[in-house]
Amino acid sequence: MQDYQRTDGSYFTGEASVYPAYPFKMSARDLARFALLYLNKGRWQGREIIPATWVEESTRAYSHSEFAPGYGYLWWTGPISNGVAPAVNLPDGTFYAAGIGGQLAFVIPAHDLIVVHRGPHVEGGLANLRTVGRLLWLILDAGKFPDIGPDASLDAAQGMRAYGDRLSRMLAGKTLLYGDAAPGQPYRVRLNANGTAAALQGSEPTEFDTGIWSIREDKFCVFHGTMQRSLWRGCRERPAKRIAF
Repeated sequence: MQDYQRTDGSYFTGEASVYPAYPFKMSARDLARFALLYLNKGRWQGREIIPATWVEESTRAYSHSEFAPGYGYLWWTGPISNGVAPAVNLPDGTFYAAGIGGQLAFVIPAHDLIVVHRGPHVEGGLANLRTVGRLLWLILDAGKFPDIGPDASLDAAQGMRAYGDRLSRMLAGKTLLYGDAAPGQPYRVRLNANGTAAALQGSEPTEFDTGIWSIREDKFCVFHGTMQRSLWRGCRERPAKRIAF
């Protein structure tokens, strides 16, 4: 690493493990080199730094979660979308590291490509897989890579846009369906006419959260109520044509 300073990291311990952790900040250049090392199966300028067998072992899935198809040795494996917020199709063999503060390193062997991301977005919030997925889609589209999926941006939506009271009337009493490819799928959000909402999960819908919903100009806003793990909180733009009733 070229830009690392000793002040960029420190050890700390906790009850979860007797082994100290060492989180540290990395520049985009150093993070890209680390990703490139794994893209080249542990070799750097013709020299083996990490055995190729370890690279393969550490980027293999050993467990699964709602965020990605698999998790290896500190590497997430597979596509970044879990079906809840699809934004980009990534080829098989893709893996990535996700660090605190918006540090992300993607390794895409099928395209001989790495992509790194650092820092919060302009809105002030940390990076999330929805926004990073959009960034990846734009990069792959600019590079003319195949099979990246359709443009999922709001600007690319077809049809008439509904706003305000008209959109509220359209949604009242409806149930939104999404997340067909997600663990525990599909997800549903039932929008009651009195402004309350309920989140349901599974092929035989089971309620797992409640909250409220509203329309702010052209934004569909849902706020969770009882469960902190809710997947559906927030206020996001939703063109009416994209909502399945």
